[in-house]
Amino acid sequence: FPTINMEVPTDLNLKEGIYSAYLIIGQKKYPGTLYYGPSPVFKDARISLEIYLIDIMGRDLPSTANIKLEVKTIRYLREVKNFSTEKELVEQIEKDVQKTKEDSL
Repeated sequence: FPTINMEVPTDLNLKEGIYSAYLIIGQKKYPGTLYYGPSPVFKDARISLEIYLIDIMGRDLPSTANIKLEVKTIRYLREVKNFSTEKELVEQIEKDVQKTKEDSL
């Protein structure tokens, strides 16, 4: 699941977890699954902010280098969890992406 990694604003007021969201670039909205928090599966305690764009990653996406990205959350999906294996993580991400698809219809 390739993601767009964003700088975490110091004034971000968001509960750690997974959200269905939109990435807004100019006048265009792209639905995606947003992750905010540490990466316990990969033993990384740093807080990250990243979004997986639904059905678009790798194509039809303008460059995000050096432009302001805006994110609008739609719904909180779940808290950050630690998974025993990457396979369990991937299975959960697939469920999160499905919920995001339902939210963005």
